[in-house]
Amino acid sequence: MAISTERASLGAAAGVTVALAALYVTRAAVGPVVGDGPELTIAAHTLGIPHPSGYPLFTLLSRVVSLFGDPTRALHVLNALFAALGVGLIALHVSARTGTGAGVLAGLMLGGSATLVREATRYEVYSFWLLLLALLLYLPRSRPLLFVYVAGLAFAHHLAILFVMPAVVAAAWPYTVRLLRSPARAGLAAALFAIGVTVYVYLPVRSALGPVWNWGAPSDFARFVAHVTGRGYWGYAGGGGVNDLLAFCRGLPREISWAGFLLVPLGALSLVLQRKWYEGAAIALGIGGIASYIGYYGVNDPEPYFIPIVVFASFLFAWGVAFLAAGVGRLRPVLYMALGAALVWQAGSNAIRFDRSDDSLLTGYVNAILQTVQEGGGLVVEGDTETFGLFHEQIVKGRRTDITVFNSLFDLGPEGPLFAGESRRGPGWKQAALLAALRAGTPVYTAVEQDLFAEPGYVLRPHGLLYRWYREGSPGIDPDVVWDSYDLGFVSGVDRDAEFLERWIAANVWTKSARRAFRAGDDATGRAFLRRAEEVAGASAATWLNVGRVARENGDVEEALRLFREAAEHAHDGLVAWNEADLLIARGLDAERADSLLAAVASRDPRLRYAATLRRGRLAIDERRFAAARERFREAARLRPAAAAPQFGLWETGVLLGDGESVSRALDELDRLAPGSADTRDREEATFFETAGDEGAADSVYAIMLTPDNRDPYDWNAAAWNQAVRDSFPATALLHADKALALSPEDPYVLDTKGWALFRIGRYEQAADHMDRALIEKGLTGAGPRWRRAIVAHAAGDREAEMRWVSEAGLWRDDQTWR
Repeated sequence: MAISTERASLGAAAGVTVALAALYVTRAAVGPVVGDGPELTIAAHTLGIPHPSGYPLFTLLSRVVSLFGDPTRALHVLNALFAALGVGLIALHVSARTGTGAGVLAGLMLGGSATLVREATRYEVYSFWLLLLALLLYLPRSRPLLFVYVAGLAFAHHLAILFVMPAVVAAAWPYTVRLLRSPARAGLAAALFAIGVTVYVYLPVRSALGPVWNWGAPSDFARFVAHVTGRGYWGYAGGGGVNDLLAFCRGLPREISWAGFLLVPLGALSLVLQRKWYEGAAIALGIGGIASYIGYYGVNDPEPYFIPIVVFASFLFAWGVAFLAAGVGRLRPVLYMALGAALVWQAGSNAIRFDRSDDSLLTGYVNAILQTVQEGGGLVVEGDTETFGLFHEQIVKGRRTDITVFNSLFDLGPEGPLFAGESRRGPGWKQAALLAALRAGTPVYTAVEQDLFAEPGYVLRPHGLLYRWYREGSPGIDPDVVWDSYDLGFVSGVDRDAEFLERWIAANVWTKSARRAFRAGDDATGRAFLRRAEEVAGASAATWLNVGRVARENGDVEEALRLFREAAEHAHDGLVAWNEADLLIARGLDAERADSLLAAVASRDPRLRYAATLRRGRLAIDERRFAAARERFREAARLRPAAAAPQFGLWETGVLLGDGESVSRALDELDRLAPGSADTRDREEATFFETAGDEGAADSVYAIMLTPDNRDPYDWNAAAWNQAVRDSFPATALLHADKALALSPEDPYVLDTKGWALFRIGRYEQAADHMDRALIEKGLTGAGPRWRRAIVAHAAGDREAEMRWVSEAGLWRDDQTWR
């Protein structure tokens, strides 16, 4: 009888595995998708070293599978099979505890959950992580020694396993405790665990051979330890993922189904009533352990880490089903059928929602970028998502290999902390190729407009989906279209083009590396990297300024002030002095020097003259120098007669000085200005602060600019656009966009802004409607709006529209309007 029941459970679990494998494979992606998948595919294809913690066994298995057919598609299928096998083992494990029917339903709940469907349809490390967790839960009862070996393999895959190991140990304890009673068996178990962990030997051995993809170059002991412990990601610790947990809880209906809201609590009650303390402890430790990990580790993409929560919730679901089934007697088949139908429907709806079978968004985007670059040209990028896609097309697909793609975080040479970039061509070959291209007159492009501070004589101009470096006065450069670049005296020298790029690359590398080291808690390394940045700074005010900003972020006020003062020696505008003054004011330090700096800013930089004068007025009030404050607010009012902020300052100083006449005049002036107190210069000032990265200052300008009676739609649109782009206040951006649209309902730029704000809060269909009106009805030009429309189509699952707009975006070039 027991054998018959075991066979029934095995057959049912196999059925669940096959059904889910079919579902996942048919919905899995074909090409590269956004995320780490393209990078992992490159590592498998080249037998290289992926990002920490290295995933050696996963990479080796993937390499074997990638040899069969198209590597990208084959690895997506492998990932789907890993997920299906993991769910099948969970179903088999639960069946042994609660019965075949409850085990099958638990497998369907887990396999059809939104979290698992999302991860099963794209190549990533988490489906294999699920399979290892399933083995750790299933093996102790029948194969305790094999369980210990798999535990070693799990430790060598993903460090998050540490947070579920207490749950695994609690569940396995009744079956594995006997191993500890025999010294011989305990020694054998320890040896098997060590053998499992030694798969990590792949990393230093393969790295020493110089593969094309060699993240972190863990060929020596120090780098090996840094890689397997994920030291580069320690800076995320303490970032807090509580909001992510709350968002997961709000999405529970898509995870455990509506039936789960009854059956999961019922399962918990059942364990208490049956006094199954080991089971209850394991489930509580599993959910609590991974929840604490998510809550403390502020990772950008937390969804995969919810998988163990759904796994342990499926255990409670099964116990709830068994408890309820025991109470309904002969109606048990009806109960199983009803729950099964509901879970199958949920799995299908989640599979439709996360259907990646025709996901070509990343492929379309990166190929549009590659088509924009001239033959033999250079391309400087910064973000990991687009870089992984570009490298995937070059290394795996062999497309546009004539282009040199350079990422300031990855291609650091052998001394870099993140990705050493060592290959058979030697470290630093990409830097040399880019410099050679620029010297030869080959165009060099960038996908990043912010954070570039160019020397006088250099400009960035939009070029399709990219920007391109030009010398001022080059043929075809229209001064009315060129984007302004900050005049910060970047370099000097005979071969200024090459030196400009060389210094910018070196400065970016070391300042960004320092920031990562500080976030990881490695202050010594961070300071060493800042020193390296100083060594290449020369007369580059931009480098000194950025190094100072990193020092300020790390709380080193004295060092930041020193670096800001060094930057001021080479600067041609007031941005450096503004940063130093802002730091002094924020820390309540040298108010006299802060005032002097702001005075210098006001005299040297016309863009900041009004803002600096206004800031000096606020500083004087803080210092209780009310008469001086009034004079500065009067000067600000002279500079901006249509701005309300100086009049607020004059009203405040009048009150503080007891000058009733000044108070009355200021109030009268405010009444006069109320219908239109904001003007174009306010918008320019806010945009300047946005570009400079001072979001607080930009928001202060918006608060002054956007009075209730402001009737200028472009003021409201500027605020809405900037807030929607930085994604800090999507709801506020939507309110501002609504106000702009009410004032100018036919303006294509306002319609586009409203569409992007709607997209930011997840209202995709309405976003598409507004963007279509802007693009189709109103004729909005440029690649940017079309690319954003493609993003909205992708989010809404409209693949046909997505491909259309990606294609249209790729047709725009730098002789056409860009926004």
